[in-house]
Amino acid sequence: MTFRVLRYQRPVSTAGSVRPGHRVLGGPRPTGRKPDPAVAEISRLCGHLPLALRVVAAGSAVTPHFVLRSVARELAAAGPLAGTSVADDERASVGASLDLSYQRLDDRGRRSLRLIGLLPGHDLTYAATAALIGTDEAAVRPALNALTAANLLVQHAPGRFRFPHDLLREYAWDRAGDEEPATARQDALNRLMGWYTQVATVLDGRVGRIHVVGQESRATEHAPISAEDAEAELRNLTAAVEHTAEHGPYVAAWTLAGMLRETCKRRSRVPEWLAVARAGLRAAQRGANPRAETELSLSLVDASLTAGLIEAAEEYVQRALRLSELHDWPDLLAASREQLGRARWNTGALDEARRHLTESIRLYSAGPDHLRTALAYGALARVELDSGAPDAAYRLYFRCLRLSRSQSHRGVEAMTLVELGLVHEALGHPDTAALSLEAGLALSRDNRGLQRPEALSLSYLGALKAKTGDREAARSLCLAGIKVAEELGDLWAQAECRNAAGRAMSALGWPHRAAEHHREALRIARRLHFHRAEQHALAGLRTTAFEPCPAG
Repeated sequence: MTFRVLRYQRPVSTAGSVRPGHRVLGGPRPTGRKPDPAVAEISRLCGHLPLALRVVAAGSAVTPHFVLRSVARELAAAGPLAGTSVADDERASVGASLDLSYQRLDDRGRRSLRLIGLLPGHDLTYAATAALIGTDEAAVRPALNALTAANLLVQHAPGRFRFPHDLLREYAWDRAGDEEPATARQDALNRLMGWYTQVATVLDGRVGRIHVVGQESRATEHAPISAEDAEAELRNLTAAVEHTAEHGPYVAAWTLAGMLRETCKRRSRVPEWLAVARAGLRAAQRGANPRAETELSLSLVDASLTAGLIEAAEEYVQRALRLSELHDWPDLLAASREQLGRARWNTGALDEARRHLTESIRLYSAGPDHLRTALAYGALARVELDSGAPDAAYRLYFRCLRLSRSQSHRGVEAMTLVELGLVHEALGHPDTAALSLEAGLALSRDNRGLQRPEALSLSYLGALKAKTGDREAARSLCLAGIKVAEELGDLWAQAECRNAAGRAMSALGWPHRAAEHHREALRIARRLHFHRAEQHALAGLRTTAFEPCPAG
């Protein structure tokens, strides 16, 4: 047996190894009694490694009427473990003890362990195991319970299992390679990737369904997944995308990466977003799928702009433009123009932003994607608002609102209501502005995962309340908005909320507090290259007569 990765595990001191062996294998030794020679022999044969001792103890415990002398004989027969020092190779001792526990499992337990070793993620549930093995949850429960009893898995949270040590994962992987045909291993991974796509649809706010990956003719049906359970799988989905981007099936990598775009964006999981989109792009290139490559490039434009990686965003958007023009894909060309317009707005190049967004709307309007058209209208409305044309912005936001409602997309609707509040305020209609912001706040709270519009509506309402002199309401609303944005980890929303709080504090006659908020907004805006927030922060600092923080 060959383990792929060597990790050092500190051995128990040989001078005191009998005492730990007694604790693990037979409980504390009564005072005055000599140590059991079988315990000392087992400790020696296990190389005095705690992991090996625990595995042997757990494996023996599930065998009725086990005798320590018999365990010692079985270990000795497995190989000359003591002949190799722990410092030379810890895996020899652990491998033999694992062999002993593995052989004591029944056929179902051994096969379950082998297939679980293929798992690319960090942990697994009954549902994930059922998908991997190709059965239902009821059938895998006894096997997982037996593996946990044998100390080959640990249940680190209710219904969630993982390997207690990397060497156990390596052992299971090698067993799968030795005992499972290549087709069986691939089918197991295909089933798991299909289940992960079901999880991704739930994270995206839709009813989950299993996507068939690979050559299998049908997908195994499983129980519905709750939103909370799907949320707990996000780390595993990221690992699955990265694994399949390297080892295949590539279609699973780029499919999952595309499905996770809105999930990561809405939750401000920017590092995960960048990781899965980059992995999905690699998979699309390796699988020679230019359309998937274009779509993942567009996701990376969005993720890079969110992270403030302006140069990377420019590189990806130019790639998307080139590919969509080369293959004559009007929908992706429209999306590329839209992202290019957003990038130009982000840096304050408003005329260029207007030109690209207007072209994207023209291209979108020729097709059926009304939601993307709505988003492009909203982006162009921001350009017009920042250009000092609130009337034009109002007309564009109204179109965006109508289309988002026709598509029942609550996230876009909520964000549009919030931004319409700013437009009404700019038009001199504070009461209408408050009504729009309150509607956006209510919609955000009624729908899962809409923390950005919630944070912004709270802060903008606070700034409006400050103009009426309602100090307590203004202060509490602004602080609540900042808290939501910070808990979400949304730096864009934090910059906007800080500026709104600065405007509120200034209106209430608290210039020092106003300056603190504007300085923080300026720091964040410069990190993100967020031109609008930077300009608002500088204007707020000029109003308070305080110096801005240094650039950079």
